[in-house]
Amino acid sequence: MKKVIFLINIIVVMCLNIVSYANNQQVEVVADKNSLQNEDEIEVSIKLLNTENELYTYSGEIQYDKDIFEEITSNNFSSLNSWKNLQYNSSNNKFIITKNCSIGNEEILKVKLKCKNNAKNSSTKIYVKNLKTVSETNNEEIETLSEKEIDINIKNSDSDKNKVNDVNNNESEDEQQNDNLANKKLPQAGDKKSISIFIITIALLYTFGIFARYKKISKKFIVLLIVFSLTNNIYVNATQTSSNTQKGDINFDGKINNEDIQLLEKYLIGLENFAEEQKTNSDIYEDNKINLVDLHYLVKKINNNQIGDNTNNKYNFEQITPEDSKVTYEPILMANKKMKKYGITGAGSQWPVSLESSNDGSLMLYGIDVAGLFKSTDHGKTWTRANSGLTSPGAGMFAIDPHNTNHVATLGLSQYSNVGGIHISYDKAETWNKTLKIGVKGYRYLWDGLEFDPTSYDSNKNYSTDLYFSTPYKRDTQIRTKPSDYRLLTSLKENEVGLYKSEDGGETFSLIINDQRVADGIIRFTNNGKLYLGNQYGLFLINTQTNKIEKEYTEFKNNPTISNEASTKGVTGLDVVGNVIYVQTWDGIYTIKDDDTITKITNENYDTRWPQLLTVSKKNPNHMVYEFRGSVDNYFTTLINVSFDGGKTWQISKANLETTFYHNVNFASREKTFIIDPSDDLNVITLGGDNVFRSSDGGKNFVQASGISNMMQGGKFNFNYYNPDLILLSAQDYTGVISKDGGKTWTGLVMNKGNFYGGFAADENTIYGFANESWGGGTLTYSHDGGKTWTDTGLKAKYEESSTYYSSLQSLTDPNILFAQEYYSKDKGYTWKEMNGCVGIYAYNYTGKKELYGTNKEGQIVVSYDNGDTWEIITKNKFSNNSLSEKIYDLAYDHVNNYIYAVVRETYDWGGIERVYKYNINTSECKRIEVPRDGERGFTRIRTIEVDPKSTSVVYVGEAGDYFSTSAGLVRSVDGGENWRVLTTANNPNFEEWANNKGGYEVSCISIDPRTGEVWLASGCYGHSKINPPYKNK
Repeated sequence: MKKVIFLINIIVVMCLNIVSYANNQQVEVVADKNSLQNEDEIEVSIKLLNTENELYTYSGEIQYDKDIFEEITSNNFSSLNSWKNLQYNSSNNKFIITKNCSIGNEEILKVKLKCKNNAKNSSTKIYVKNLKTVSETNNEEIETLSEKEIDINIKNSDSDKNKVNDVNNNESEDEQQNDNLANKKLPQAGDKKSISIFIITIALLYTFGIFARYKKISKKFIVLLIVFSLTNNIYVNATQTSSNTQKGDINFDGKINNEDIQLLEKYLIGLENFAEEQKTNSDIYEDNKINLVDLHYLVKKINNNQIGDNTNNKYNFEQITPEDSKVTYEPILMANKKMKKYGITGAGSQWPVSLESSNDGSLMLYGIDVAGLFKSTDHGKTWTRANSGLTSPGAGMFAIDPHNTNHVATLGLSQYSNVGGIHISYDKAETWNKTLKIGVKGYRYLWDGLEFDPTSYDSNKNYSTDLYFSTPYKRDTQIRTKPSDYRLLTSLKENEVGLYKSEDGGETFSLIINDQRVADGIIRFTNNGKLYLGNQYGLFLINTQTNKIEKEYTEFKNNPTISNEASTKGVTGLDVVGNVIYVQTWDGIYTIKDDDTITKITNENYDTRWPQLLTVSKKNPNHMVYEFRGSVDNYFTTLINVSFDGGKTWQISKANLETTFYHNVNFASREKTFIIDPSDDLNVITLGGDNVFRSSDGGKNFVQASGISNMMQGGKFNFNYYNPDLILLSAQDYTGVISKDGGKTWTGLVMNKGNFYGGFAADENTIYGFANESWGGGTLTYSHDGGKTWTDTGLKAKYEESSTYYSSLQSLTDPNILFAQEYYSKDKGYTWKEMNGCVGIYAYNYTGKKELYGTNKEGQIVVSYDNGDTWEIITKNKFSNNSLSEKIYDLAYDHVNNYIYAVVRETYDWGGIERVYKYNINTSECKRIEVPRDGERGFTRIRTIEVDPKSTSVVYVGEAGDYFSTSAGLVRSVDGGENWRVLTTANNPNFEEWANNKGGYEVSCISIDPRTGEVWLASGCYGHSKINPPYKNK
C-alpha cells in the first residue's frame, strides 16, 4: 500500500507541474492620456513585457462608452513590431493578432479612441479584457490579463483646456508594479477549467488510494489509472504533431498560408462561420475544439516551414538568367507622413552653397558643398540630380547663358586643390565637361563670380561667347561663424588669381587681370554690357575691351587687410536690373544708374548685422531680399529680410518646418543665396538648414522644396531577413532614418549623438549600431523602444579604424542573435560579448546551413556555422604574396557555386590599393578580378561588393573617389566577374552610358532586396538610390 500511495504522490506532483504552468508572462496596458476634451484622441497600447516561451497569437476585448467615444473600427488599430493580421469585430469588441514568433519585451498593438464632439463633462472607463495567448506546456489558452480599467475624465470644449493632463509614459518601475497589482496584471496559472480538472484529479486519486487501503479497489486498476495519466499527455502531444496533411488549409486552395491564418482569426472572433469541413481543417491540435491553440500551431507551422525552407515560401532563389540591360536610378527620397500631407518629398542634407536662375526661370540650379548639383525645370518645385561629368564633389557658382539656357557653366568645388575647375554644359546641365583646371581649394564658397556677357551672343553658334570668372582667393571659402573667425583656405598662387576671360563659350580661358583686388568677386553685367565686380575691396567697373579696371568706386572702398572683421565688409551683395546696379554694404543698399549716379535707397529700417547676398526682382525692382544675422557672432541666426517697397521697410521671413524631415532643422542656419523667379515675382527660392525652400508669397513664408535627399550613409546597411520592409539607414551628421513599409515613408532617428554607423533594426523596437558625437568611430549603442531611449554599452570597434566599413546584421536562424563588428548578442541586444576569431561579418548564405562569412584580425576570410560561437579560417594564405598586410573591407557570397568575393585593402611600402578577389571555397582557387577604374585618374577606392542571390552571376562593385567624383562609382558584371559594365552616368568617353538617368556616384554600400533583386545604393554624400536588376522576376 505504501508503494501505491507513493505512486499517487508522484502523479500529484506531475499534475501540479503541468497544471500550475506559471509562464511569468506579463502584459502592460497603458493609455497616453487620462483627461480628454471633445474630439481629442486617446491611444491605448498593449505591451508584452517578458516570456519564457514563444508566442504566436494574442486575443482580447476592448469595451468603451459609445455615447462618449466614436465607434472603433479596425482602422483604429495599429499593429507593432511585426505583429500582423489584426482582426477586429465591432459587434462584440473582440480583437485578435498574430506574429511569426515573439519572445516578449515589445508592444503588440495600439488602438486610438476619439472623443465625440458632443461629449459632456463626465468620467468614463475604457476596459481591456480577457487578454489570452497559448501555453505549449499544457496546450491550452491562458489568460494573461482578465481586466484593465482606464479611468478617463471628459471635459467639453467650454472647460479649461489647460487642465488636460497627459499620462507620463515613463512612470517609475514602482508605479508600474503597483499598477500591475491593482489591475490584475499578475500571470494566471491557467484558466478556471484547468484548475477544476486539477482539483478533481487530486480528489479522485486520493479517493482511489483510500479505497485501495481498505481493499475496495484492486491495485491493478490503480496501476492502469497511473499508466493512463502518464500516457494521456504524451498521446495528446503526439496527435498534435501527426495532423492530416489537409489540416490548416481552411479555404481549400491547396495551400497553407497567411490567408488561412486570417480566416481562422475571423472565425475565432465571430466574423466568419465555418462549414464542417472547414472546422475539421481548423482543428490543428485535434482536440475537437477550435480555439487559440489551433491558431497558435497554424502560425507556428507556417512559420517553421518558412524558416526551414526559405526557397519554398519566404524567398524564391530559383536562379534567373540575367541580361546586360540598362538601369534606371530611382532616388530614395526621405519623407514622413506630415510631409506627404503637403505633397513634399526629400530630406535635404549636406551643406547648400549656391543658386542660379535663367532669365525666364525655366532652368534653376542648386549647388551643394560635397554632393554635386541639382536642376529644376518647374520653377523650383522639384529638383533632380545633374551631376553627369562633374568631376568635383561640390558645385559653387553658376552662369546660365542669357540667350541660350542650354549653355551653362559652373565652378566645381573640393577641399582638395587639384580637383576643382570650370565645367561647361551645352544641354541644360544634363552633362558636363571640365574646361579649366584650376587649383581652387574650398568647398563652401558663396560668391557668384561667373557670368556670361549678354552682348557677346554669336547667332551662328547660338550662344554667348564671352564668359568671365573671378577666382576665389582670400575671401572665405569656409563659412565663418563670427567676424573674427577667419576661415580662409587659400590655394592659388599670386600669379594665378584675378579675373579670367573665355572668348569661346568657356572652352578656354586666359587671365586678363592678375590682381587680387578683382579676385573673390561677385560679377554682374548690365544689359548694355557693363561689367561690375564687387568684393571685400569694394566695387570695380571692368572695361571688357581693354580688359582692365576702368574705375574703382571710392564710395565703397574697403581695406580688408586691416582686420579680420574688415574682411567681411566692402561689397557684400551685388545685383542688376536692366542697366541699374544694386550695391549692398553693411551700411545700406545703393543704386548706380547708367549715368553713374549713386543713390542710397535704404534708411534706418535696414538691418546692418552682417547683411549680404542681396537679390532684386527682375520683374519688380521694389521687391528685394537679403540675409543678415540675428546675432553677428552666431552663425545659426541667419535670417531673411524681404522688402516690397524698394528697401524702405522690411519684414523677416518665416519657414514652415512641418514640411521638413528632420526633427531639428534650423532654418536660420546656412548662408542664404536667393532666386526671385523672373516669370513669377512671388516665387522665391532660398536655402536653409541643408534644404531648398520655396515661397509663394514673395519671401514672407517658406516651405521645403521636393526632390532632394543627400544623407550620407554611416557604415554599411543590410536588409532584415525576417522583415525586409523594415529598413534602417544609419547616417553621419543626421543619425539615420527607419522605414517600416519598404521605403514608402521614413522616420528620422533621434539621439544625442548625431553620428551613427553600421546601424541595423532587428525589429521595430530593437535598433543598434555605433554612435558618436563626432565623425567616425563611436560606441555600440542600442534601443529597445524604437529609438525613444538609447543605451551606450561603451564597446568600440577595435579592429576597424574606418567607420565606413562598420557592419551589423542578424542571424538567419535565430532572430535573437545580433552581430555588430566583433561583437554579438544572444538576447536581442541586451548583452554583448566579443566573438573569438571574427572582427566583422559581411555576408551570409540565404540557403543551406545559413552560415556567416566574416574576416579576422589577420585579414583572412572566416566562416561560422553556429551563429558566431566558433569560426573556421577559409583563406589561409594572403591574397597577394607581395603585400605587407591585408584587410578585408567587404564580402559577397555566391550560394550556387560556393564562391566568395572579397574587397581587399593591400598595403605596400609605396602605399595601398583595394582589389577584388573571387575565391572558390570548394577548390581553394583564388582569382583576382579587374574592375573598371576612374577614367580621369585611373584610381579609386573600392568600397563594397554584392552578389545578387536571385542570379548569382550578377555582381556589383561600388567605388568612391572621396575627394573627387569618380566616373566608375558603380560597376556590374552579369557573368561572375569576367566582364564589367560601368553604370555611373559620368559623361566619360571611356565608358558607354548604360543608365537611363543620373546616378551611381561614389557608391560606398550596396544591398540587394532578396525578394525582388532590387539594388539599393548608398552614395556617400549623394544620398541613396535604387536600380532595377538585369532580369524580370519570375
